[in-house]
Amino acid sequence: MLTTIVGLTGGVGAALIAAWATTRGPGRRKSRVKLVDVALQRPDPAKDAKDDPPVLDVMVRNTGGQPAVLKRLVVHVHQAVRFGDTTMRMPYDAGPGHVGKGLDASATYEVELPDPEHAADAPIIAPLSQVVAPGEADRFLIRLARPFVLDLVAYLLHLEILYDEKGRKVRSDPLAVVYPQRIVIASIEEIRREIRGFQRSVAEIRQAIDREMAARSRSAPDWLTAPPRHRDDLPRGLVSVEGNGNIFDSGTDGVYIVNEHFWNPEQTIRRYLDDIAQRYRTVVGICTSASVLPKFLSKALPRINATLSQLPALYADVHVSPKRDTGQAPAPGGSIDVLERLIGSEALQNLRARADAGDQKAAGELRAAMGQADKIERLDAGSPESLAARETLILWRANWDVPGAAEALTELLRDQVRIVGPDHPAPLRSRHYLAKWEGEQGHAAGAVAAFAEIVQDCARVLGPDDSATLDSRSELARWQAAAGSPAEAVEAFAALVADRTRLQGSDHLRTFHARHNLAQCLGKAGRVAEAVEAFIQLVGDLNLVLGPDHPQTIASLRALAEWLEQTRRDSADDE
Repeated sequence: MLTTIVGLTGGVGAALIAAWATTRGPGRRKSRVKLVDVALQRPDPAKDAKDDPPVLDVMVRNTGGQPAVLKRLVVHVHQAVRFGDTTMRMPYDAGPGHVGKGLDASATYEVELPDPEHAADAPIIAPLSQVVAPGEADRFLIRLARPFVLDLVAYLLHLEILYDEKGRKVRSDPLAVVYPQRIVIASIEEIRREIRGFQRSVAEIRQAIDREMAARSRSAPDWLTAPPRHRDDLPRGLVSVEGNGNIFDSGTDGVYIVNEHFWNPEQTIRRYLDDIAQRYRTVVGICTSASVLPKFLSKALPRINATLSQLPALYADVHVSPKRDTGQAPAPGGSIDVLERLIGSEALQNLRARADAGDQKAAGELRAAMGQADKIERLDAGSPESLAARETLILWRANWDVPGAAEALTELLRDQVRIVGPDHPAPLRSRHYLAKWEGEQGHAAGAVAAFAEIVQDCARVLGPDDSATLDSRSELARWQAAAGSPAEAVEAFAALVADRTRLQGSDHLRTFHARHNLAQCLGKAGRVAEAVEAFIQLVGDLNLVLGPDHPQTIASLRALAEWLEQTRRDSADDE
């Protein structure tokens, strides 16, 4: 293919390939990058910045004899835990650092950390564009962004910085980061108060049920030895169970509707304590493994350990036993039913068969999927964690069954709109995937219509510069081209390139991706010479920033070859 390019383009193609090959050339004196330090910037108290993402302050020094070109940052997440607050769900729902002193930071990069459920996925890669002269030091910042979450999340991670040719790299020690940058640790007495409040609410509901049963001349339930475990175990029409539909009538039994926590309060209390114990132990493990800790997390560690040491006595006081970790896969039951419904019976059977046959990857995927299904099974169906777990499994299913995933996501979207409203980021994200899948199933015009509405809604709710808005604009332009309107797509991608460059920088991977799509659409719109020129510039920039072996560089080089071949065919037709 490279020979073909040179033959077709003469000096231009030869110059391009020569520039591409320069990065592989032998005989250059090596640079040597040393990672001097990595620290966590402390939130600015004057700006109340505790809700801002953590920022890593990185200092490197080049001790070699040639300039060092820092090309890529790789973030490896070893462990992550969603660290929700310790407020206990009631049994009812309402009715319907010091790095680089004297050296200014030369650049700031942004890396989006994954949800804890995806922490074991592929490492996060971000392009760098730093040149460190021989004998000089450089300092830059890494902003660790996250999607919107209600819970606190702690990560154990390390960094790799790749520089120059042949994947030379330096690696940091393990770091602990927390988002948002604060932590509240409940004392054992605060946890006990939560449980007492829950038990008091259960008792009040039971008393209200007894009164209603007596008014109907029926016997009260046997709450001690044979308590009802399901709504069907009690007569219909009990206001104390089903609510009276008047949230403002605070003096009447039944303002609240009982939920799944009411039917088995002992199990709810055990799971509440189990969750606290598991999360606190995970945070302790992260702190123990990390060489760099946020100061507020170091201060919280003694209180975490104190709470953990007192939890066994609290289990005994409330007459529940902690969950035993057998190390075995979850037993079949409700979680299996949930998983089968969300990913399909055939996929589940295949996954279990591969796991039983010793496939370690399949076993890991099954454990992760079962963990999500268990959340859905045991949590309130309207909780953010339950909705997020459903979304995770549905998006996973889309890897092999787009129609089935679309059907399941449509059902989830209805629940999201009902529970959090149409303008929440979650339903906007679901609409994005549904429109994308519609296009991928051969309905480009339908995808264009859907994304046109999504772009407007994202811009209105999240803002025109939000990453979700930009991503939806990219999909809209993509499907405009697929629907036979490449000229419209050219305009859309040109505007997107300008906005991504302004917001994310010229060396950001998504900016390069937008430039690639713009060049493709130029060719599809009949502007082949402009497409070739755009790809020549793009491949040159990709070589400098990401390197010749990056998938985006290879994809753009192949696209360049295809448009050069189109130029040759067009020239032959004109002769």
